[in-house]
Amino acid sequence: MGKQINALTTTRGVAALMVVIYHFGGGVFPFNRFPVFFHSGSLAVGYFFILSGFVLYTAYRESSLVYAEYIKKRIARIVPVYLLALLLYVCVSYVFCGFSFSAFNIKLIVVHALLLQAYIPDYAMNLNIPAWTLSVELFFYLLFPLLLIILKKRIKFFILMTAVLYVSSQVVHLHYFPLRHVLSDNIIDTILFNPVIHVNQFLIGMFGGFLFGKIKLPSVKYKWSMYVLFFMVMLLMTFIPADLSCHVGLIAPVFMLFILSLSVFNPPFLNIKPFVYIGEISYGIYILQLPVYILFDNLNSRYIHMGKRDFFYFFVCMLILAASASYALFEKPISRKINALNARRKLIADSQ
Repeated sequence: MGKQINALTTTRGVAALMVVIYHFGGGVFPFNRFPVFFHSGSLAVGYFFILSGFVLYTAYRESSLVYAEYIKKRIARIVPVYLLALLLYVCVSYVFCGFSFSAFNIKLIVVHALLLQAYIPDYAMNLNIPAWTLSVELFFYLLFPLLLIILKKRIKFFILMTAVLYVSSQVVHLHYFPLRHVLSDNIIDTILFNPVIHVNQFLIGMFGGFLFGKIKLPSVKYKWSMYVLFFMVMLLMTFIPADLSCHVGLIAPVFMLFILSLSVFNPPFLNIKPFVYIGEISYGIYILQLPVYILFDNLNSRYIHMGKRDFFYFFVCMLILAASASYALFEKPISRKINALNARRKLIADSQ
């Protein structure tokens, strides 16, 4: 497995917080002073998909991949906290929002528990809404070993496949997106949430990882490129037209180049421990945001009565505490157990 690049971990934390601001903090100072920029916080979801492809390829480009062990590790990475967030969502919705265990709601819970909601129209935007991206991520994880073989052995075919999927995804999405208010949910949910239409972003991320593996001795004189790409991302997020949807990776190539430049130069200011820690707990920040918000929003409206701005910052603090607890009690122990089991299995195999 490749060594963690702290700069990328930090940006994962920034992206998770951008999504939280997009969902809950758009009307709060200072974010309300830059409404277009923070409304683009949804682009952070695409950034996660690209980063996922980049990091996975970087981790496995020089090591063998045993499919069963790999899948077990990926499932252990996302599923326990995912199910915890789903359980918390159902509990707080039952207590505060009148959630009932009707036949349809039980079906919803089962579909979400199996991470199938992104495939089924009308299901992705139910229950713990941000969790649809984990349904997409699992699809990427299942495909990754095959994609890894293609990228390693048939690079030209991989590039062609990525280009075709990228162009076709944008054409389909940009054709139907302006009609989203008049078309059926079957079409709209497919062009918004179906994993197939997002896979181009994962492939672009993997190709970025491939390019990173080819860069041997980066020259400091090219460090300016990292800042140019950063400002390009900022400009795109600020000035891209509202009716031009980037939801399925329109600016994915720019994100990929930005990730590549960060990986090459790994700037020290993105290696500061508190920043890296926020990145390490970013999964909890992302997946727990809605149930934690529902919980504290209802407590605030009933007992505390904080204003909108104060409540938002209080909520973010509570979310970070919840994500920290999730990281310490679930993510790290499970990861250590999986690594220990794999190491023991490898030791037994080597001794035979």
